[in-house]
Parts: sequence; C-alpha cells; structure tokens
Amino acid sequence: MIEIKRNNFKILYTGDKRCWLPREALVRMRPEFDYRTFLEKLYYIIKKVRALECELVSEGDTHRLTLRIDRIDLETIDDLRKFLGERFISLAVVPEGMAFMQVEIRFNSGTDVQIPN
Repeated sequence: MIEIKRNNFKILYTGDKRCWLPREALVRMRPEFDYRTFLEKLYYIIKKVRALECELVSEGDTHRLTLRIDRIDLETIDDLRKFLGERFISLAVVPEGMAFMQVEIRFNSGTDVQIPN
C-alpha cells in the first residue's frame, strides 16, 4: 500500500514495517503482457473488475470465472466482451449482501490459450 503525503510516499510492508521515499525515488512500472496465455487472460479479467475474491471452474474447453466485486459499469462489461472476443459466452451480475456483488464470466479457451497443468 502507498500513502501519499506532500512530496513523499509512505510504503507499507508486511509486519507493519514502513519507509518514506521522495517522489523522485519511485519508478512507475507496468508489465507489458500480450495476454496470450491462459494465466495472463485471467490476470487481465481479475484486475479489470478489481476482484476481491475469485473462483475458476473449468469443464473441458469452457471456463466459469466467478468474481466477488464491489462495483461494475457498462464500460467495463463492454471491455471484457471485446477482450474475450469470440471466446465470450456470457456475463451475469448477481447482488451479494448489502455491499458486494458477484460477476460470473463464462468463456471458451479458444485455440491460442494454453491451460497450465
């Protein structure tokens, strides 16, 4: 977790350890994925909806990804449909309690996705 304070950033580590760093010492890194592998595709979907929890069930070539989320908008849904393309089967959003919801995304592997053993 990073907390911004003036021109410094507080970085928190496990075990309640922390350090302050000046803005100039930080470097923004963004992994450049081409999202070809199965795990890279899962990573994209999980990050896109800001999932709190997830469950993956695979039956042959069809996968059901159930994600616990706090919000979703039409732009995100359209982006997921575009990202999955012809592999996309369905997307359903179901309320879960007062503050959360679950989104269930069904998709096929397709020919270019390799499922890890």
